[in-house]
Amino acid sequence: MVRRVAIGLVLVGMLALAGLSAGGGETVLFDAPRGAWLASMRPDAVIQVLEERDGWRHVRVEGWILVGAAPAPGAAVPPAAPDSAAAGSAAPGPAAPDAATTPPAAKGGGASIAGLLVAMPGMASSTPGGSLVVHLIADTGALDAELKKAGEPCHVSLQQSDAAIAELEDQVKKALNSSNNFTEATHRYDRAKSDLAAAKKERASRLEACRADVDARLAAHATARVLSDPTGRFDFRDVLAGHYRVVATEHPGSTVRVWSMECTIAAGASEVLDPRTAPPGPDPYAGLR
Repeated sequence: MVRRVAIGLVLVGMLALAGLSAGGGETVLFDAPRGAWLASMRPDAVIQVLEERDGWRHVRVEGWILVGAAPAPGAAVPPAAPDSAAAGSAAPGPAAPDAATTPPAAKGGGASIAGLLVAMPGMASSTPGGSLVVHLIADTGALDAELKKAGEPCHVSLQQSDAAIAELEDQVKKALNSSNNFTEATHRYDRAKSDLAAAKKERASRLEACRADVDARLAAHATARVLSDPTGRFDFRDVLAGHYRVVATEHPGSTVRVWSMECTIAAGASEVLDPRTAPPGPDPYAGLR
């Protein structure tokens, strides 16, 4: 199965798993489901879909590049994490972003935004946000309006699922006492449990689809993106002056961890963000738990 999708570079060979994003005219490639950002793509590229699994598509991208030519902007894979020997020899500093990870719109200001994705109180894991895609968003108003509009159907759907699940859970509790005939009561209990399991599975599928939509919209609105290092450090360089939101997310399973911070940068200035003290931004996954 071959499809045309949005692409901003030319690659040769097979990429691991790709998230085919909706909206914004951009598709983002990841190296694994919910993994590291690899590249964005433009509309005239052709991909082959190898498989679909858990809301993701495994794809192959084909194209041509000049021998000896440098990769096109956006074509480079984010820099690899330092090896253990290097990491042990010196204290880790902010991760230096590859130039290809920063679109031209974010360049030229001389300012920088660095930070550390430490685990916040209440997060399911106490580990830092290492090796995560960190988005730098300039037009926060447009993103918020889009997330609100797109999120309303998701919230309604999940509320309906929750109501149906609560009703089925009540039926399960009452099923065994619903008849003096033990066999009939047992059958009712089994049916109710089966219906409950199906309802929970359907809700999980809806939730994953809603979260994937948020992922795509964050990627589409990002002015720049970098990969945090294994300790959670990130660094955006040569940023234009303005107001920004820095967002990093992680939801490998049913849990979700979100770092959302606001900052205003003057020309040539530097800002170091700590989620424990930085002005918080809205949670893009609010209501999607």
